[in-house]
Amino acid sequence: MYKVLKAQQATIVAMQAKLQPVEQEREQRVRTEPEERPMAVRDAIEATPELAYIQATDHKLFAAAQRFDAVLREDRDWAGKPAG
Repeated sequence: MYKVLKAQQATIVAMQAKLQPVEQEREQRVRTEPEERPMAVRDAIEATPELAYIQATDHKLFAAAQRFDAVLREDRDWAGKPAG
C-alpha cells in the first residue's frame, strides 16, 4: 500500500509540474486580454471618423450604435465579420 501511495504522489507531483507552465500562460492571457480588448475597440472607433464623432458629440446615438453592434454580433449571418 505504501508503494502505491508513494507512486501516486510522484504522479501528482509530475502532473503539477506539467500543469504549472500552462496555468501561468493562462493567467498571463487573462491579465492581458482585458487590456488589449479596450485598445482594439478604441482603435476601431478612431479608425472610423463617423463613430469617433458620434462618440464625442452624441452619447445617446453612440449608445444606440453599441446596441446595434451587439445585435449584429449575435446574428449568425454577421457574427465574425470584420468591422468597417
